Amino acid sequence: MKRVDVYKLIDVEREYQNSIRKTLQQDTVADEDKSPEAFLLYIEEMLNQAKKEAYKLNREGIQDHIRKIAGLAVASIEAFGAPPRIIL
Repeated sequence: MKRVDVYKLIDVEREYQNSIRKTLQQDTVADEDKSPEAFLLYIEEMLNQAKKEAYKLNREGIQDHIRKIAGLAVASIEAFGAPPRIIL
């Protein structure tokens, strides 16, 4: 898969994450009012779910959760930024 296609998948995941939260009204706290620690816990939960799929040898399920993790990582960076990678 080309990187541009990967970024499209992540972008759609971010749109979904934002829309489902509003639709279900499960989370009325804006991302920037959360904490980086909260995002880390969300990512950890998705990682645990991916591990369960790994135990079942379900690669599609693993990759589904990897996409969700990428979306959550992007959401955290959107809300709190990240230091740039220094290339020496």
